[in-house]
Amino acid sequence: MVEQIWRKSSRSTTGANCLEITCALGGIRIRDSKMVAGPQLFVTMISWRRFMSYVVVQPV
Repeated sequence: MVEQIWRKSSRSTTGANCLEITCALGGIRIRDSKMVAGPQLFVTMISWRRFMSYVVVQPV
């Protein structure tokens, strides 16, 4: 089994509530950074791209 490399936003801070993502076959896996052994959400690449296109255009 290949070890997955999990990433979190460069905007996240230590101790903050963060999500981590990793590439998976056919999509993206998402998990809570404080519960690394907990459940994961899987989304297809199409869904991820739609989500990211929405997030990127929203004001902060």
